[in-house]
Amino acid sequence: MFREVFRNLAVMMSTAVAIPYTIAILCNVLYGWPMSRDRLKDSLSVKKVCALNFAVIQQMKLLKYVSLYVRWKCFYKYFDSSHLVKDIPFGRNEKQLDVYVPAGRHRHDSPKPVLIYIFGGGWSSGDKSMCGLVCSQIANQIGTVVCCPNYSLYPQGCVDDMIQDVVDSISWVHNNIDMYGGDKEKIMLVGHSAGAHLSVMAVLELLHDRLMAGREDFPHSEAADKNAFYFEDQHYDLVSCSYEEKQNSETADSFCIVNSVNMNEMGHEPMDVDTPESDAGQGIGHIAATEEAQSLQFHMDADGEDDCSDNDSVVTVRPKDSDTGPSLSDMCKSIKAIIGLAGVYHIKDHYEHEKLRGLEDVSCMHRAMYGEDHFKRFSPTVIIMSMKRNIKLPKMVLVHGTEDYVVPLSSSTKFGEVLTDIFADVSVRVIPDCDHYSIFLDLMSQDRRLHDVIMGIILETARRVF
Repeated sequence: MFREVFRNLAVMMSTAVAIPYTIAILCNVLYGWPMSRDRLKDSLSVKKVCALNFAVIQQMKLLKYVSLYVRWKCFYKYFDSSHLVKDIPFGRNEKQLDVYVPAGRHRHDSPKPVLIYIFGGGWSSGDKSMCGLVCSQIANQIGTVVCCPNYSLYPQGCVDDMIQDVVDSISWVHNNIDMYGGDKEKIMLVGHSAGAHLSVMAVLELLHDRLMAGREDFPHSEAADKNAFYFEDQHYDLVSCSYEEKQNSETADSFCIVNSVNMNEMGHEPMDVDTPESDAGQGIGHIAATEEAQSLQFHMDADGEDDCSDNDSVVTVRPKDSDTGPSLSDMCKSIKAIIGLAGVYHIKDHYEHEKLRGLEDVSCMHRAMYGEDHFKRFSPTVIIMSMKRNIKLPKMVLVHGTEDYVVPLSSSTKFGEVLTDIFADVSVRVIPDCDHYSIFLDLMSQDRRLHDVIMGIILETARRVF
């Protein structure tokens, strides 16, 4: 009898060890091993194996969205072609985009504002087809023409190729959206996760010359330090670091090679934070921008033509036909707002978060960013830290859920603080009981729990800027 008990215990213990390590090995085989010399040892450390398996268990929660997956697949395949034009080619990387037209639109109606939706997927997965329900809901409820482009995914492309594709989609809108009843002078970008990162980076790329001319070291502000509001969910272990880029990317130089700044010397303006209103009386979180920020309008000098060369910029922000394509100034003027849904804005911070989850090696992020040496140049938070306060940006609305374990809430709150410090028009909306996936998937149907809250934020932003 005791032998049987010991035998069962031995089997259970060996199973408890074998299964987690098998999962860890499979993940590394499928997605990549550590770059270190002792990569087998590093990948099979007890701490990392446990963290990776916990992350895998967390991903099992996505099974609850199976029915929604079937719905968006069927919707995209059978949706009325009079309200959706699929697979329109654009850009130098020969990608395709879809255009969604609001129901009830007539040929003689006045032009509608345009919303460009950039999907997420960790810079390595995703497709415009999975956004059909979301884009259709936005088009009909907000009354905009919605464009949803595909972009280069790793390993077919790296982050500069992705930024190029987003910029090219904006250029395409300028040249062609009037044929679909859209107003090229009223554009709003909405991105989820990696899509939010690419949306912000695309706008910063369009502003390349302005940003390069406006870099400075921030002076220390004792008054701001005394009144600074710190979010409890944010990392504030600020250390002095040099933002000097050591190496160019494989395609071109980046405007993100910024000056050396001591982050401890940066002052912060006070910000007010609330949480969304639910049935219990909670309200949508909002970081109130300063009065100066609220009065700022995103515009460029009428006589100023922004121009960037291949040698200055991450990407060549020019359409294929430079003679007929819009200028950088035209594209900048037309972008009225950016809404980031659970966005990644500081690549190094996100990499450290992936380490805690045991995912830094299986994730494609560090490869898509050309390695750790280039994290700073592709981090909007780091770029904005080095900018002067008179740089004018579109209205920024950063939406994040409190239960997001994929991209922590601190990603948005930290970026919000940096934007507020340069007097940008920014608000951070914190949604309770919302995770990384529901912030996007709940937009697909009006019967989803958070649909009205998130759609309400998009509608409110559209009314303010259009």
